[in-house]
Amino acid sequence: MIDWLFSKSKDILLFLLESDNKNLKEIQQGIGGSFSTIDKHLMMLKEYNLIEERKEPNKSPDGRIIVGYSRIFSLTNKGKIVAEKLKEIDKQIAEIKEILEEE
Repeated sequence: MIDWLFSKSKDILLFLLESDNKNLKEIQQGIGGSFSTIDKHLMMLKEYNLIEERKEPNKSPDGRIIVGYSRIFSLTNKGKIVAEKLKEIDKQIAEIKEILEEE
């Protein structure tokens, strides 16, 4: 049921934990992967109420509003809690690997 938490979804949550309020392109550049895969995981995270999405108008470098909009993603409170727990799990796994690699 929660296998998706150990895939790109986890990467997205951890990325947004470190750097909230990012658009799809920024998330893709931050974690890698295809736009379609990332978008699929973003929609799943929204369904679980772990992230929220808002739309902002696109702006030119000089600040003028141009055609279209950007989808901006951020963690919900629930998402922050889950992301913090995933970060702790990653840390514990790294510690276990160190122990196992000791001679």
